[in-house]
Amino acid sequence: MPYLNNVFSDIIYELFGDVKCDILVERKKIMDHQVAGYFATPVVAIKLTDKENERLKDLFYNKIRNKNYKEIGRNRCDTLTHYYNIFNNFGEVKDIFRKLEKMANFAYQDVMNHVSNLQITDHWFNYAKRNSSQHFHAHANSVLSGTVFIDVDEDYLIFRTPFDVDRTPQHMNSLIDEPSYEENKLGYTFHAPEVSAGVSNGTVLFWPSYLRHGYENTKKEGRLTLSFNCLPKNINHDYSIGTYI
Repeated sequence: MPYLNNVFSDIIYELFGDVKCDILVERKKIMDHQVAGYFATPVVAIKLTDKENERLKDLFYNKIRNKNYKEIGRNRCDTLTHYYNIFNNFGEVKDIFRKLEKMANFAYQDVMNHVSNLQITDHWFNYAKRNSSQHFHAHANSVLSGTVFIDVDEDYLIFRTPFDVDRTPQHMNSLIDEPSYEENKLGYTFHAPEVSAGVSNGTVLFWPSYLRHGYENTKKEGRLTLSFNCLPKNINHDYSIGTYI
């Protein structure tokens, strides 16, 4: 189970002097200290308007779901289905496509401090029946990934830490002394192997594509999202991806 934490809330750590020991409560001075969260991984949340979100939902149910749409992919979870190339096939939502690209560039440039301009390269609807799961995975051939949560009610997406043993380069120390996954008494979350990001209808999440993510046992019948990947138009000012794709 992931360490539950809404990463989009303002978190203020308060240091308390009361430390509970069984029934007794003793006063214990917390050592004065400062903590810097270096090398944090950004996950950015932006909202579509309700009208834009409803247009995507209407498009799916009126023109794609149960309409003999050809570009379909199955998942290892047989209750989860993917529908590809949405913006290529439906020009009526091109304005939303352009808005998502604008959001992606804000996340990539203004938040993550890159200078390259991004373009969305692939895009697909995800339709999940109740109790579906999405295995933890990262996205290849992409620098920034995103998902629009179209019809999810109140839901979540789980992100796994990129600093685990599976991603440790061979030349680095891979000796792992696992921390306790109980809540930290000072309110810190550095120990968490997974973080659950809360989302609702219209939320758009953006994250670096190497970050593994997934979900488990959906509660909603018909969890509808739209995912996409982005690549820079020019990499490091020199190489254009347009030559190769």
